[in-house]
Amino acid sequence: MSISTKIITFAHIVNATVCSTSSEASGFPAGNLVVPTPNCYWKSNQADHHHQIVLDIKVANPSNVMALITAEEENSSTLAGIDADVEFANTADGIWTSVENLIEPGIVDGSQIKLFRYDAQLPSRYWRVTLNGYDSPDYYPPDQTKLYGAWIGREWTFNRPYAWPTDDTKKYELVEADLPYGMKHLTPLMYAPSMEFDRRYLLTGDDITAFNCVMIYFNGMPVIVQEGDDLPFLASIVSDFTVTEVTPDVKIAEFKLKTIPVLDWSKAY
Repeated sequence: MSISTKIITFAHIVNATVCSTSSEASGFPAGNLVVPTPNCYWKSNQADHHHQIVLDIKVANPSNVMALITAEEENSSTLAGIDADVEFANTADGIWTSVENLIEPGIVDGSQIKLFRYDAQLPSRYWRVTLNGYDSPDYYPPDQTKLYGAWIGREWTFNRPYAWPTDDTKKYELVEADLPYGMKHLTPLMYAPSMEFDRRYLLTGDDITAFNCVMIYFNGMPVIVQEGDDLPFLASIVSDFTVTEVTPDVKIAEFKLKTIPVLDWSKAY
């Protein structure tokens, strides 16, 4: 196992709205992109177009990652063949600045969660993502591009954790999603069970403060976890965490995670 684990938190999207989108299919509004449970999605209605989405996160919280969430990668049109440009601004109609020094830019085929990391904490209220295709000369995305989420977040890195699952349990249940415009939606997760599992981390130095911040302020909210070089996964923290002191600068932290399934497109509505 790699020596690092990354946890991405999304306080930025709690009150976020979509200012505008250049393309939107009927019944699949862009507001679905900031619903914190990915069981409803946005779909474009134009093929010959660079799809552009503008987010307002309301408060200029520092961010160092944008996460695009898609569904199964069996079909290239779901997003496997798409790259994206990320920009930020102080006002929705102001001057846009491209995110520089992207770390691991672009989209990885086969992964439901596409992470656009940048190497600085950028405090900005407005964010714009432009979806591009790979095929020249126009580099248009595939027809009917779909996204469950376009989330702005902050990534926390824990440099020396030891983590392992214990007592993994599948759970089939109904999940209530808050849809745009105050609607509610119950989604049966028969085809995508969640998994509960324990994690235990060995923390040292600044990792202790960062871990406490994540556990206290983001417990119960969706997070993205990437352990080493494994694919990232969507989850929530579902139990109180405990910290056992080994020395004043070395602690063992334990908590429980529950995965949040990303449904296949055909099962989402």
